Amino acid sequence: MIKLAEFATVAEFFGDKKELREISNKIRVRVPRYWMSPAYKLFQRTQGKLGWDGYEYPLAYKREHWLAKRGHIEAIIEAAQKLGIEIDASTRRPSPFVGLTIDDLPGNLLPGAPFDPDLLQQECIVELLRHATGSIRAVVSSGKTMIFWSVAAMVKRLFPNSRVLYVTPTERLVNQVFKEGKKFLPDWSISQFGGGKRDFSGTDAVVCTAAAVWANFDELKASGWFKTFYVLLFDEAHHLGGAESWIKLGEATPAFFRFGASDSLKDEREDDRCAWMKIRGLTGPRRATIDSHPLIEVGRVATPWLYLIDPPGWQGKFDGLSHQAEPMTQAWTLHEHAWVKATYLGPATMESPSGQEVQKLGYHQVQFADGREVQVESRLTLLKRTYDEAVIRNQDRNGLVVDWVKHFVGKGYPTLVVATR
Repeated sequence: MIKLAEFATVAEFFGDKKELREISNKIRVRVPRYWMSPAYKLFQRTQGKLGWDGYEYPLAYKREHWLAKRGHIEAIIEAAQKLGIEIDASTRRPSPFVGLTIDDLPGNLLPGAPFDPDLLQQECIVELLRHATGSIRAVVSSGKTMIFWSVAAMVKRLFPNSRVLYVTPTERLVNQVFKEGKKFLPDWSISQFGGGKRDFSGTDAVVCTAAAVWANFDELKASGWFKTFYVLLFDEAHHLGGAESWIKLGEATPAFFRFGASDSLKDEREDDRCAWMKIRGLTGPRRATIDSHPLIEVGRVATPWLYLIDPPGWQGKFDGLSHQAEPMTQAWTLHEHAWVKATYLGPATMESPSGQEVQKLGYHQVQFADGREVQVESRLTLLKRTYDEAVIRNQDRNGLVVDWVKHFVGKGYPTLVVATR
């Protein structure tokens, strides 16, 4: 049997080394482009005696201890169960909100907010609090800031002396989150660290940029500042997937409640699994998702883009047409800060050092309406090509676009069509 000891940021596992190695290998993740690493090449040359095997291990043997970031605990337990290995997790500290439901959320949780959290936001609040760790993937305009301040307010109701650290990536966002925090919770002592301000004394909450904390990291760590926080909130948590300043901040803050939110949160089944592993380790598994669909229906976000993909039957339809512009065809060029109509004469030429006339790359020869012949930059010139003309006049495709527009307009959705040709 494997035993588990859980701490604020890490977990330690005790038991049979062979079983722990099996679990570790079960959840390891192959690093992208591992084969390019000199350490991996050394591993191959020495048949595994030296170097690095190209994997990252959420559960690893370090300094005679089997350690993992706290956010990996559930994945480790699940892997052990699949391998038939028993883990004694009886010493884990449960969340004080473990039985929380939406009906338990109090009204007026954010006294200064113009409205209460909606159902989707309430579901996120409950799921995060029930587990004490976790992340949410929520699209833009879903109200991540309200979710986070609500989570913080719930913890403060149960633990009045607790302190919140709210981490943001940009000066714009730190200003916005601080402003909304002061509005939502007018009686709280909230300070702003970053975005032109250097106040990390807020007794209830500190809203910061990771960059501001990183610039003062050694000083803050030496003073024990990180240890004063019971709640850690990462806005735009995808930065935990690779930014050293974010990772170090997460490791240095021994907060029991650890949460992340992002509209582009990495998922362990998609994108970069190594990045997701780092995010999960410092915040916890993904607990909830707010997609754009319900927000579109209530008019809180814009409709998504619809990309039109050519049917397979259209493949190669215009392969026989020229991609080159014919001489004496119409052209438009940006000349002296204005678009001017011209006639395309052909590629521009110049005299080589040997006296031969050669093509001048990156330029066209055009003639303006007044008869002047000018060499103009090709990147600032639009030519009339048979291929482009055929694509534009493809009635099958144009009809399909029109049908889609009619469909969405018929549903009352304002629709914008953008064509690249």
